[in-house]
Amino acid sequence: MSSVANDCLSQINEHNIHSEAYSMETPRVDQVLHDLESEFSETFYDQKLLEEALYKGQNRFKQRNEIYHHTV
Repeated sequence: MSSVANDCLSQINEHNIHSEAYSMETPRVDQVLHDLESEFSETFYDQKLLEEALYKGQNRFKQRNEIYHHTV
């Protein structure tokens, strides 16, 4: 079974397996993540780093879509 899965993996396009390429809304995931925030202290994660990562992720997503539409 694992060899079949490995063989199939190479058939998946790169943009289908990268999380930043997923463009649909995920309200339930967002809600769960919001709920989990209350389980950690405010100093557990660096808010500035998180905001920068989100900003860069959005830019990468936008650039990937522009390149895709220009190429296709």
